Amino acid sequence: MDGQALVWWGLAGLALLLANWKAVGYRIRWALAFVGLALQLRYLAWRGLDTLVFSSPAVFVSLALFAAEIYSFIQLLLFYFQVARPTSPRADLEGLPRLPEVDVFIPTYDEPLEVIERTAVCCLGMDYPGKTVYILDDGRRPQVAQLASRLGCRYLTRPNNRHAKAGNINEALARTSGELVVIFDADHAPVRSFLRETVGFFRDPRVAFVQTAQHFYNPDPFQHNLLLQRVFTNEQDLFFKGIMPGRDRYNAAFWTGSGAVFRRRALQEVGGVRPETLTEDFHTSLELHSRGWRSIHLDRVLSAGLSPESYSGYILQRLRWAHGAFQTWWRANPLFRKGLSLGQRLCYYSSIHYFMFGWARMVFLLAPLAFLLFGWMPLRATPLELAVFYLPQMAIIQAVFPLLSGRRRLMPASDLYETALCFFQAPAAVKALLFPRSGVFKVTPKGERRQQGQFHLMMALPHLALALLIGLGLGLGLWRLQHGQANRDATIINGVWALYNLFLALGVLLVARELPQRRRSHRLSVGLACEVEALGATLPARTVDFSEAGAAIRLGAGSLPPVVQVSIFPPGRGSVRVAAAVTHSEREGDKQKVGLRFLPATASEKEALIRLAFGLGLAWQAERTPRVGFWRSLGYLAMLPLKAVPSWRAQRRRFPRSSLYLRAGLEGKGGFLWCYTRDCSQEGLGLVARGQGAPGRGQPVTLSLGEGRNAFSLAGEVAWAVVKGPWVRLGIRLKLREEQRPLWARRLARL
Repeated sequence: MDGQALVWWGLAGLALLLANWKAVGYRIRWALAFVGLALQLRYLAWRGLDTLVFSSPAVFVSLALFAAEIYSFIQLLLFYFQVARPTSPRADLEGLPRLPEVDVFIPTYDEPLEVIERTAVCCLGMDYPGKTVYILDDGRRPQVAQLASRLGCRYLTRPNNRHAKAGNINEALARTSGELVVIFDADHAPVRSFLRETVGFFRDPRVAFVQTAQHFYNPDPFQHNLLLQRVFTNEQDLFFKGIMPGRDRYNAAFWTGSGAVFRRRALQEVGGVRPETLTEDFHTSLELHSRGWRSIHLDRVLSAGLSPESYSGYILQRLRWAHGAFQTWWRANPLFRKGLSLGQRLCYYSSIHYFMFGWARMVFLLAPLAFLLFGWMPLRATPLELAVFYLPQMAIIQAVFPLLSGRRRLMPASDLYETALCFFQAPAAVKALLFPRSGVFKVTPKGERRQQGQFHLMMALPHLALALLIGLGLGLGLWRLQHGQANRDATIINGVWALYNLFLALGVLLVARELPQRRRSHRLSVGLACEVEALGATLPARTVDFSEAGAAIRLGAGSLPPVVQVSIFPPGRGSVRVAAAVTHSEREGDKQKVGLRFLPATASEKEALIRLAFGLGLAWQAERTPRVGFWRSLGYLAMLPLKAVPSWRAQRRRFPRSSLYLRAGLEGKGGFLWCYTRDCSQEGLGLVARGQGAPGRGQPVTLSLGEGRNAFSLAGEVAWAVVKGPWVRLGIRLKLREEQRPLWARRLARL
């Protein structure tokens, strides 16, 4: 056994070393993957033959754990099968005898108007002559009809909401006639070239639909609440940019609800969008493939949308997907559906099999507690046996998984996602399997805003209970060890296992603690050349981030008035000029970072900003997938509690302060006293005065500056006050009328 251990650990060590090497070739990756699978088969054989416990009641825990491990092995095999040979098809409009007419559908129900407007403006801006844009309003809102009229879109509605999104689209299909149909969710804005890069695939008469890679420009709840946006990719990136290109090899890529172009005749052949399940996209794709139609997955980001913006929205979306997947299992089981190839059957089955993870994850979370709390052994093994059979195969799988996923995911991150869902998903899966006709389509909330942080107690209650039970179990385990009442090896094994589960539970609790989301429009990280016109000068600058509502820019040091004119220059195109209010400014060495809120005077200016932010796709074309090294990524995960605590940051001022040392007079409720200025800006000053008689926070004051003919006074109020021994430091917020601001700016320049 010692010789075997050295061999297996040598292979595991090699895999762990290669996991951090960026130049690992295709053959080496798959060689390591097959070694890992062989070791996992060896491990499962050992588990089934030597470690199962058959004494009651531990037999139920032991068999459930073994079944969960078999499920995980099957899921890993299906994952390897799907990502083995990704495709990268391309097509253009060359060779088409004519350009087909295209109907663009934007189904909506209750999304905010600014979200719908963003998508509609970008759809109208697509570079394609024969298109008609329709807003399909299931909310029957007059303001949406007015928006459609103002933008130049067609507006369609219906008297009921039968079959939700599927019924909405089918109603529009019956009232339109374009040869091709494009479907965008209300929050998915396409780039200008969307149709020119997708319509060319329909020169093949067998193509039913083209699905493009979905991109989400906002951080998901895990990235946002754990402050890991710059470290890990969006939770859905692994599927859209890793799995779907591989499924295309087997003609098994399916419609994912948005960003797809359909041949109308193909939809009509299967009776339109299938309304029988909550995942109408998955079910419709299965029907099309079973009838011999072909699909294309175009691995290019040609539209961008919103991922769930809250933990509750994330749970709602995934439960709908799980319910719909099991409904499809009953109505159109891919394993027995006629017309599907073996590859298609396995790919579709994998999508359904995945949503059974809730049961397996619950077993992994609760199994060590069975021993720590009740003494029920989940398996019979020594630490040495686990070191020989379990650890080598797990080390190789942990190392190979990010290599095969394009470094988009680590296994512990997948464990965290599954832990967040399992307590909700497992009972939902049982309900869907027993009552497949149940379930109501619920729209994922979009455009959510939170001025303050909040904690989803009800959503986090199962994980809070799990964390408390693990703490109790670990305490009991230590007490029994101290009093010689427990098996030492078993307690250590289950204790380490429980500690890992505690880490996952605490991570979910941090995700359930929502951080504020104050912006209505998420900023896109893109650097664009721009110019700021202020005080008669034109200052060169560059954007740091950008949206149709505002931007952060970096430019040289200097004072700016409250409102400036900004001209933004996208590459290879004209410019967009708009007024902007200065919201804050921060010094960065010899430069300053300025926050702007755009003030478009006309609807055309606002639409130009939307097309600049989303229609050109500059942000996601320039975006690079975070590919943090294997060990560094593990370090980030291990430090989740610290990463989730926002670092202290000074309050951002609207205008940067400059040092200024002058004698000044301060008159307030307590009388007059002399003081000295420390710094100043266009909207405030910092002062130092004797503490006795100094005004308190919120009190109105009058400040006197200068001497003789240059003397002048300003009104203000105390924004803050800090006592330092006999002295007090004061922050004064000036109350300036609009006609006083230029005068104060000129006086500041002289001072």
